[in-house]
Amino acid sequence: MPASSHVEITPQDVKRRLDAGEKLRLIDVRESFEVQQASIAGAEVIPMRTVPKALSALEDEENPLIVFCHHGMRSLQVVGWLRE
Repeated sequence: MPASSHVEITPQDVKRRLDAGEKLRLIDVRESFEVQQASIAGAEVIPMRTVPKALSALEDEENPLIVFCHHGMRSLQVVGWLRE
């Protein structure tokens, strides 16, 4: 996964990039019960606690990863793990 200097991105920027046809891999790190309340179409659900099992699939990704949760704390932690 190529490293980028960007750690945070706004929802508006994600939408703009998707609308422009950019291939992004959306990773929702919330728990299943949270995803049932609200979700983004096309996002993969990989709850934060299961990310260690999914690391190899995420590390080999060629498309940019967009990792998100509800408030941004869990996704920021997951991005930190991925960058290590």
